[in-house]
Amino acid sequence: MSGNLRRISYWWSVFQTYNDYEILFVISGNADNAELKKCYGKLGIRVISIPEIYPFYKVFYGKGKKAFETLLKNEKPDIVHSILVQADIIASFFKKKYNYIHISSLEGALFTKENRLKYYIYKLFYRYSKNKIDVTISLCNYTRQENINLCKINPDKIRIIYSGIDLKKFYPIKVPSTSHTITVGFLGNVSHGKLPDLFIRTIPFIINKYPHVRFLFGGIGHDLENIKKMAIDLHITSYIKFVGYVDYVPYFFKNIDIYSFTSIREGLPWSILEAMACGKAIVASPVGGVPELIKDYKTGLILPLNEPEILADKIIELIENEDLREYLGVNANKFVSTYYTIERECQEISGLYKELLEEKFL
Repeated sequence: MSGNLRRISYWWSVFQTYNDYEILFVISGNADNAELKKCYGKLGIRVISIPEIYPFYKVFYGKGKKAFETLLKNEKPDIVHSILVQADIIASFFKKKYNYIHISSLEGALFTKENRLKYYIYKLFYRYSKNKIDVTISLCNYTRQENINLCKINPDKIRIIYSGIDLKKFYPIKVPSTSHTITVGFLGNVSHGKLPDLFIRTIPFIINKYPHVRFLFGGIGHDLENIKKMAIDLHITSYIKFVGYVDYVPYFFKNIDIYSFTSIREGLPWSILEAMACGKAIVASPVGGVPELIKDYKTGLILPLNEPEILADKIIELIENEDLREYLGVNANKFVSTYYTIERECQEISGLYKELLEEKFL
């Protein structure tokens, strides 16, 4: 159930159609409380903010501990579903005393290595927490194996539930090739981990052969100005449009023909699922759970090496072969529509809740 506020609110609106649970969101004091309460209030979901538990370690003593325990005493939750490692640690700490079912959703990498101190602190805390979690939800087989190897989670306590796409928003739109220029897109956080520079360095190889091709670059991040400067230095600014933060992602994908996904590390990439749902031809690095989505020459093309000449060759192959673009796009859409719908995800999580509740109260 990852994603931005708009997607998560829609997720819960769909989820509520499959059950009659009373849902309560508990957030720390640094969140955008007003927007959250407005968004979820329309769905009949309560949002409670506890500023005393930010940063998260304050929940273990003093005012933070008292505030959080007061909430648990008053609400008496049957299930606590935590997302991200900090919430996992908090929920597991109070689990025995308040006797609730604890479900964790590990979405992407568990421990960030950008801050080494945080990395080791979280890893130490999680050794204690993981044994108290009843079920850990993994997004794909790759993250399941990573959770087993890195986090030492008991395989019997891991359940794979694929993330779901809203097919009412993400769907194919066929634009006749005679009425538009081929457009290649990049969408993601503009940072080294997504290799936006690889996308930029690929463009000269493509326009040297097909000068009519255009490029759409979506995303923000601390490397954006360097990427724009690189485009200037390579004299390709007339071929590329930087659109910044993309608020409505379906519109982005409906305006491209080929999606280039270059990344160093991933769990199960949202952007690939969304591009597949929109029926786009995709070239992707085989990182994380990507090979579970992109089957080479069936649902997309696999990029064997992150080199501009090789990426250019793959994109040019798609530029030259409209039938291949169509074939890959149709297959990708069918694949996502079968296994990665938001309705299926909601049904499986709802089923997990019911299963664990029945086991507890039998």
